[in-house]
Amino acid sequence: MMLKYVEDHWLVREKVLLELDDKVIAIARAVLENGVKWHSEDDTATQEFSDLIIEFIDLNDYTFDEFDFVITWVTHYCAVAEAYHSGILKNPEDVPEDLIK
Repeated sequence: MMLKYVEDHWLVREKVLLELDDKVIAIARAVLENGVKWHSEDDTATQEFSDLIIEFIDLNDYTFDEFDFVITWVTHYCAVAEAYHSGILKNPEDVPEDLIK
């Protein structure tokens, strides 16, 4: 059962990365440029953040797991880009160049 879950997780991740990487980067850029608060005090996504993602992605084209991974990936990009811009990270190898500028 666990192996099936892991396989499904990697298939979702692969699909999102292949199909949506450019959109995920664009969403992260929009979040950072517009000052959208992407997480609340309890570390859940804010409504403003969710609404911004929906502007870029048609929910009818993706499963819940795929959309959830998009949120996770955008959050990762935002967190690492913010850490870079604040000086915490010196060499953000996993942040797209568009978010470092």
